[in-house]
Amino acid sequence: MPRILLLEIAIFLSPFMAYGLYQLALRDAAAEGRKAWPITALFGIGLTLAAGTWLYLILREDRDRNICREAPSFDSETQELIPGREYECDADIETIGQRRDLSSPAEEEGDDEASTGSSQ
Repeated sequence: MPRILLLEIAIFLSPFMAYGLYQLALRDAAAEGRKAWPITALFGIGLTLAAGTWLYLILREDRDRNICREAPSFDSETQELIPGREYECDADIETIGQRRDLSSPAEEEGDDEASTGSSQ
């Protein structure tokens, strides 16, 4: 947890540090009579840092590509918070984005057999 917090603080503070370095370079360049840093170089550095951070965070994410997440929800009838959960993603494109039933298919098959067996 502290490592994640330190990373987020560093990401947040990096633009301010870069701007501070830019101001120092401008002041020193004006005092020595040199040309100030070009905006294109600063844009390139910023773009590189942003893309690098983005790729780093994507590669460090610890999750399987076939695992989907359902967000936590609130049941207004029972006033309970239903926790989020992880489940294996469907390969069927038609069911993407639809809310899944919490019961497993194996339980449903067992229920069907029990109901048909008792009626015969």
